[in-house]
Amino acid sequence: MHNHRPASTITPDLTLAEIMDRWPETTQVFMAYHMTCVGCYLSPFDTLEDAAAVFDLPLQPLLENLNASINAHTFNLMEPDHEP
Repeated sequence: MHNHRPASTITPDLTLAEIMDRWPETTQVFMAYHMTCVGCYLSPFDTLEDAAAVFDLPLQPLLENLNASINAHTFNLMEPDHEP
């Protein structure tokens, strides 16, 4: 079975550990969103989609910022549309 995912694209089904191991620059995005994923013992098990739900964050802006961080090594934090 072939994986047709582009080499430099983060998708919601990847675990947090996969994301941070493959693209260490994403840790700055998780930290900017005040997510405690960096160093969390659940990161090998939780997907990005799981984490967005746990932290009550809209998935799409988070995904866009993570992908921007790996493609341009920069990101522009998009604030969630809700109060914490």
